[in-house]
Amino acid sequence: MVVFDWKSRTAAPLDPEGWQVTLAPLGWDYRVIAPVLAGGIAVIGDTGLYATVGDRRIANIEELADGVAITVLNPDETVEVIGWAEGSDGLWRRAVEPSSAGWTRLEVRSP
Repeated sequence: MVVFDWKSRTAAPLDPEGWQVTLAPLGWDYRVIAPVLAGGIAVIGDTGLYATVGDRRIANIEELADGVAITVLNPDETVEVIGWAEGSDGLWRRAVEPSSAGWTRLEVRSP
């Protein structure tokens, strides 16, 4: 599993002990936990949305032999899909342009 910290925009493998959070009064924290799939790829999704891999943005994630194929729903806007990859500098980002079909298949391979 990988933990994405929404505030700092960073991701790291989940420590088996979990993580510690200390909040100030009225403070908040938001983390997204994503499984590491084929090829050491984790899909965090569209971090501009609260539900980063909600079914109105990410229709499907398919494991490939060396990565993943993501079906992104993007009716009228460019969408940035974010993920994490083992053996890399961490996060990857892909801009997905609108298509006349209303969806785009994005393939991400291990580095």
